[in-house]
Parts: sequence; structure tokens; C-alpha cells
Amino acid sequence: MVRADVSNNAPSLDINDIDQLRQATSAAMKNLMSHFTPNHEGTFNQSETPWHESGMIWGMHFDYARWTGDEQYLDVVTQALYNQSNGDQHDFLRAGAKEQWNDDILWPSQAVIAAVELYGLNATLPNSNETWINLADKTFQEAGSQQDDKCGGGIYWYRDRTDRKGTYKSFITHAEFISLGARSYIVTQDADTLSEVKRILDWVISSGLGSPETGVLFDGMSTKNCTEFTTFQWSYNYGQWLGSLAWMHKATGEQRYLDMAAPFLDYSQQTFAASNTSGILAELCESDASCNRDQQGFKAIYVRNLAYLHQETNNSTMKEVIEKIIDTSVQAMASRSCDSEWSCSGIWTEDTPRIKSVRGQHVSTALLVAAMGIHGGCDLDTVLKLHHAHV
Repeated sequence: MVRADVSNNAPSLDINDIDQLRQATSAAMKNLMSHFTPNHEGTFNQSETPWHESGMIWGMHFDYARWTGDEQYLDVVTQALYNQSNGDQHDFLRAGAKEQWNDDILWPSQAVIAAVELYGLNATLPNSNETWINLADKTFQEAGSQQDDKCGGGIYWYRDRTDRKGTYKSFITHAEFISLGARSYIVTQDADTLSEVKRILDWVISSGLGSPETGVLFDGMSTKNCTEFTTFQWSYNYGQWLGSLAWMHKATGEQRYLDMAAPFLDYSQQTFAASNTSGILAELCESDASCNRDQQGFKAIYVRNLAYLHQETNNSTMKEVIEKIIDTSVQAMASRSCDSEWSCSGIWTEDTPRIKSVRGQHVSTALLVAAMGIHGGCDLDTVLKLHHAHV
């Protein structure tokens, strides 16, 4: 990691100037990709960022391509996804590996379904006969098979039921599953897929993990005590949930999903972008520097999914809330956390010594990508017409 002195070298940005915003986003993405060296794992250096976060970054690339029109990285991304899915095994689960999590395999699957949206149902992975949609469906089925009737249903977080971690049903796993299923249904119109994600969504509410009355999301519960929730508050839970509700509306046309989003959006704003941070987005653990490696990347999921919701809703109040969160955070990031080349750190609420790292660059690039999604006149139907040799 390299220290970046931004105190007298902050970039200028008019967030309402779409060309300036696109240039900033492009520069940030270039810096992020400078941390990646193509490899047989299809991941960034795992000593710096975990396996699953590479999947998050590959998913962000499809948003970036959609919303900026810049497709220059997609060949690298699709090859990385081929490698991350274990090459010609076409499976994010690795045979014989002991420690495997359902939420982990669902992160790169968000990128895979985005590839289906861009390239089409019959498109294949690079140098392969396997289709993107088959890989997305395989992951959906693998995660979906990890459920039972304990606590009334729900999918397990960890795949080994003999391990103490194997009793936990995490919220994030379900939000990812719903998003993948809704997006899959949009392109396949498979009724069983839609029925399954509706059932899982209903369980999230009936189990108490998500409360439409208060807007609170709990992190999960153990099947040893189905009413004792883990109360940690993380931005990515709210983001992935809000994005999933947007995709469910796109899939079904049912207004109830957008109506359901309102209390969760409000609570997330009060929790992560309230007056105590001057409206600047911050993970709660940032205040005492206690964020672990995974938690440093959560804001990236929150902001990108806010953009999905912004694109899908016609509710002007909801749009204004999202714009305020994103725009306030972008301006703070630009003034406090980035140098003139848009190399940025991941904390935007205060002036602190800057560290150039893949983690900070990921969340900062995601924030600019989300701003492009909000200000670029895009919606969830926006699809590039790409022509690649493997399509």
C-alpha cells in the first residue's frame, strides 16, 4: 500500500456535468484495475482483498460499461469470471474445498447475470461452450439447495452443517439470492425461478430478519434460536435488499416491492448517512476504525444498489434521498480522499492519512459508478450492444 497525499491535490468535479463525472469515473476505474494482474484464480490479490470481493468488482464492471459506455475492461472481466468459476468446471464451488459460503458464490453470480443481460441468453463464457445463463442458474440452484424448514425456512450462510458456522442463516445470502433470481427471471421468464425468489422474500419478512414497519434489517440468526437475531448493522445488507426490491419490481411490475423499499431506504439513510456524518456515507465501524477487511468493502454494494433503485422508482422523494446520499458523498470524497488522478481512499468523512489500496479504490470507484447511474439518464433496461468473439 502507498500513501497518497491529497491535502493540496484534490480533484475538482461538478457532479452535474456528466462529461466531468464520466472522466472521473474512468480515471478511478483505471486506478482500480492497476491493482489487478490476470491470474488463474480470476481474482485480485487475495492477501489484499477476499475472493468474493473480486466477484463484487466484476459485477461493478458491468454497471460501469452500461452507464459510461466504456467497454474496454470487459474482455479482462469475462476471462476473470471464467477463471474464478474454476475454468472448464464452470462452478464457483471448488471441489474438495472445506470452507465455502453461499453468500460468497452469489457475489460473482451477480456479475454472471449481468453478462447475460448484456450478451444475451445464448452467449457463452470465453473459450467455452458453457452459457452465462447456465452458470447463473447453477449457482442459484446450489445456493437454493442449502435451505430447510428450521426457523420456517431460509438459506444457510455456510455450506458445512457440521461446523458451528453451519447453523447461521444470514440476511445477505437471501438478498443476493433474490437479486439473482429476479434478474434471471427477467431474461428467462422461468416461472419456477420467480416463485422461488418470492417465497424467499416472503420468508425474510415473516422470519423477522426484515421489518417493513421499522425499516430495520438484522444480519441473521442461528437455527439454535430463531428469534435471537444478530443485530449488526451493515450498509451492504440494506443496499443489496433495496436493489433486490428494484429488480423484483422490474420482474413483476408489482408496486408493492417499491413501496416496501421506502422504510428500508429511510432507515439506511438515518444509519449510514445521517447528520452525525453531515450526510456523508460511512460504515458504522469507521468511527472507531474497527472495520475488518470484509466490512471495508460494504459501501460499494450499498451505493450501486441505490442506483438500481433510483433507476426503477418513479417516487420523487425516494429519488431525492438517493441523490442526496450519493452527491454529498461524492463531493466529500473528492475534496478529502482523492488525488488529482482519482486515486482515492475509502473513508470520506474526515481528512486522514490516505492509503492507496484496492479496498479504498473499490468503494470509491463504486461511488462514482453509482453517480453515473443516477445522473446519466439510465434505467434498468439500459443495455449495451456489444460484439465480442465469445458472444
